[in-house]
Amino acid sequence: MNHPKHVGDFSLLDPAVQQCPFEFYRHLRQESPVYWAEDIRCFIVSTYALAKTVFEDTATFSSRNVNRRIVNADAVERVQALRASGYPPVPFLATNDPPTHSAYRQLSAKIFTSKRIFDMRKKVEPIVSELFEPFVTKGGGDFMRDFAIPLPLMTVADLLGIPRDPETVAKYRLWSDATIGPLNGVISAEQEIGYAEDILEYQAFFIDIINDRIKRPREDLITEMINAEVPGEGRRMDMAELLSAIQQWLVAGGETTTYTLGSGMLLLAQQPELLEALRESDDRVKNFAEEVLRTQSPSQGLLRVVLKDTVLDGVAIPAGSLVSVRIGAANRDERIFADGEALDVCRANAKAHLSFGVGIHFCMGAPLARMELFSAFRRFADSGLRIEVDEESGGFGYVPSLFFLALNRLHLKLARV
Repeated sequence: MNHPKHVGDFSLLDPAVQQCPFEFYRHLRQESPVYWAEDIRCFIVSTYALAKTVFEDTATFSSRNVNRRIVNADAVERVQALRASGYPPVPFLATNDPPTHSAYRQLSAKIFTSKRIFDMRKKVEPIVSELFEPFVTKGGGDFMRDFAIPLPLMTVADLLGIPRDPETVAKYRLWSDATIGPLNGVISAEQEIGYAEDILEYQAFFIDIINDRIKRPREDLITEMINAEVPGEGRRMDMAELLSAIQQWLVAGGETTTYTLGSGMLLLAQQPELLEALRESDDRVKNFAEEVLRTQSPSQGLLRVVLKDTVLDGVAIPAGSLVSVRIGAANRDERIFADGEALDVCRANAKAHLSFGVGIHFCMGAPLARMELFSAFRRFADSGLRIEVDEESGGFGYVPSLFFLALNRLHLKLARV
């Protein structure tokens, strides 16, 4: 006899739940919107309203250094030694709180202007073509490897003014993975040590680039960061700050777009009627991108550290606790999104999702990510191609993660209709 499930029947440590957490999320929203998960030792917040409350209350729920945890006890000594041998990470935007966050945000806004983003349109379309044509010519392949990963990294490389040949782009991906890998929460000690080694390689590469720009300035984002004054402090950023800033641009510029592209293409392969709907108008393509961001949130959860004893929705949360704000659950909250489990390319409030953050932590690169997603999805929709998952070549698979809904492979077959 099958008994009805309840919230205690699920665990984010279960790979099946990681890959499809949405039933768990429904139970969380209905039974326990603020839930203590003993297995991962943190509170889980699952409704839209409560997620916004946590994100907006930076005095209680801190973003500072939430990605500095060492997951494996066996790796602590070695990882600490590796970190000590390089430049220390500086809490910049996503990993910082006011007041220093405010200064870095102002500095970044002066550099990452709306005009600069608009001008990137002229570069995004050619990059999409550069990746699309060979992918179509060979009849498909691993979409993640051949398209979803390189597109945002090549775009950010052009923005920063750094090389974007395939070998170097592969390194950017390696360093991006090393930055967010420990956040997955399900990695081995060997992997964690490897990530720390990769970060040192990242630093060496960009130290050389920064020093070159100091000697030979260019008209690029890195040169502007070097010359920018930190608001209210009358100084320029030092090497540690510059390295942390570039590292966040690489990660922010790659992960959200890559995972959304993968999830969107998987949906188009599984539901061919969606392709027909996208061919009707550009507005539907744009809304499709927003609905993929909402229903398949690339970042399923973000951590916050509780700075002082507090009460959230009647639940007492002690200072020092970790809170996992489940964006993937909040984005399907039926109180905000009618029939929230369904993807609707005509949804009027699709852009109300939280996948780009809220308030002071709203992603500055969101307009660029939207530009990339629209360009890529429109190109495939307009191509008239039939898209199918290529099960014989390996189908699709996910990165084991507590916090990301991330395909690591997506083999597709393309054919003319």
